[in-house]
Amino acid sequence: MLLASPNRHRILVADGDVDMATMLSEYLSMDMFHVTVVHDGLAAMQALARQTFDIMLLELMLPHVNGLELLRRYRRHAQQPVIMMSAHSSEADRVLGLESGADDYLTKPFGPRELKARIRTILRRVAGQPGADGELQFGPLSYRPSTGNIYWNGRVTALTGAEQRLLERLMRLPGQIVSRQDLAIYALGRIPSTYDRCIETHISNIRRKLRLDLPSAPVVLRNLRGRGYMLAAGHSG
Repeated sequence: MLLASPNRHRILVADGDVDMATMLSEYLSMDMFHVTVVHDGLAAMQALARQTFDIMLLELMLPHVNGLELLRRYRRHAQQPVIMMSAHSSEADRVLGLESGADDYLTKPFGPRELKARIRTILRRVAGQPGADGELQFGPLSYRPSTGNIYWNGRVTALTGAEQRLLERLMRLPGQIVSRQDLAIYALGRIPSTYDRCIETHISNIRRKLRLDLPSAPVVLRNLRGRGYMLAAGHSG
């Protein structure tokens, strides 16, 4: 067994495919990650209760407790990044995974180098948050990069890491149109493909959690078709 070190990121791989999980563990361990592998949802929940992981790779179709249910439970008390993996490539499955709290979604089969690149991008952005500038404020909405806390009318609202970074980007450029590509690079560390709906799903989650789609909202998150998104004052702003 690999010994954990302060310089190693802890990764939980939860995948019912033993061969796939073993391959991922061997590949990531060679790159100085400390990897814990489980093959069902109950074992994943037990592992998460025992220790904190820097990131989780979560298979959608896990035995006993499926990946979506596990993710929903996890998001009630933890915001560490999660990459969901699945052989299901439909847009509905990707949207469901992202709406449940995943930071990113990878369709199997995928290359291990692509996975490693996405893991490193997410971990770099999470590590960079404490060093960011001070609190951002826009109307009743505020964001503290040092803690990752989002405040709406003075109350903390739980957002995933990807959602936090998207909102941070928009709050740093209030009243300006921010392109979909800009948001994807800032929040996910990659250029989105034409059919990649990650940004749209994360934006939808932000609107729902902060109620930025209500007609009376003092802050609105607007979609300017073909141009991007903009955080702007609402009717009561």
